[in-house]
Amino acid sequence: MAEDTSKQKTRRKGTKREPLSSGAAQTAGEAKPSFMSKAFKPKPKAETTASDAKISTKKTSTKKTSTKKASDKKPNNATKTADQARAERIKHSRKVSFKTVRTVFIVLLSLAIFAGIAFLVLRSSSIFAITNIQVEPTEHVTNEQIQKLIAVEEGTTLLNMDESLITEELQKDPWVASATYERQFPNTLRITIIERKVTAIVTLSSGPVAWYLGEDNVWLEADQLTVPEGKTTATVALEKATSEGKLLITDVPATVSPVAGTTATDAEIQAVMQYQSTFSSELTSQIVSYSASSVDAISVTLTNGVQVALGSPTQITDKEKVILAMLKQFPGELTYLNVRTPASPTYRRVSTGNVQSGSGVS
Repeated sequence: MAEDTSKQKTRRKGTKREPLSSGAAQTAGEAKPSFMSKAFKPKPKAETTASDAKISTKKTSTKKTSTKKASDKKPNNATKTADQARAERIKHSRKVSFKTVRTVFIVLLSLAIFAGIAFLVLRSSSIFAITNIQVEPTEHVTNEQIQKLIAVEEGTTLLNMDESLITEELQKDPWVASATYERQFPNTLRITIIERKVTAIVTLSSGPVAWYLGEDNVWLEADQLTVPEGKTTATVALEKATSEGKLLITDVPATVSPVAGTTATDAEIQAVMQYQSTFSSELTSQIVSYSASSVDAISVTLTNGVQVALGSPTQITDKEKVILAMLKQFPGELTYLNVRTPASPTYRRVSTGNVQSGSGVS
């Protein structure tokens, strides 16, 4: 059969045509691989030696250690940063607080200075000059008496008035214990008097006169008694004391000479008041009157008519215990009890129990 050469490859003009045999093609292919085979040709694996593996392991271990150390340091840095932030916040807060306090202090100081200057200006200003004084009269102190005692100089204001000086002037009346003041701006001063309380009424041997004895043993005022025919000064004084709910002291010696506004320094009066202030309310509520002819002869009359000889003001608590015990032991029977020596008291009593109430006058 004739060979078909129409499909054979031909070379371009000027080149030598040499047909390739199959063997030659194969040889050429082995010598010059195509570009596709180069591209996909696998790289040869490098052989790993023991020393290389050791170095690689060491590097890996070192890397892990470094990573671990870095991770360990990270929380410390975070904590340090948090502490620094907290410290900065506290520092800032303190600065703000200090600035606030300083500002408030400066404002308050400014206000205080301004108020002080205003007060100094106004305290002597005629705007608040006292032109009207109102006084509440008491039982024993009249409005006229108080007005005479008040010493308010012209030009005195409600802001510069001297309360202690006014009180001192008012206390020249022995009935005045103290006073309170109310400023009614712009020009009115209101005064309230607190009276001294009466602790006893004292009758003198010099005549029908009863003296009011007030707190702190201050003589207050004399009261001339009207003694009708058939009565005694002591009886009238008792009626007066009973009606006013006051303690009566009778039979004081002639040496007792009261002066209004002075303190009673007489030993007899002081002895009576020492008993009265030491006795309990259980006993004082039963005492009608004291007899005080001398310090050693102090005695009392009780509401049930029993007369009790006390003597000088010693062992007062022991004497009271004996009095109360005897009253309970012989209710309604005692007429006289002597406790000058409380360890060995003496007494008189009646067995009938018919004991009349005492008059309070021995």
